[in-house]
Amino acid sequence: MVIPDWVGMEVLNEKWSLLIKDCAKYYA
Repeated sequence: MVIPDWVGMEVLNEKWSLLIKDCAKYYA
């Protein structure tokens, strides 16, 4: 199954934004 680049980027951005929010909770 081939995933278009832009779909992969959307998923990555979602994961990263979740990670950043988690980090912000801990370090805020």
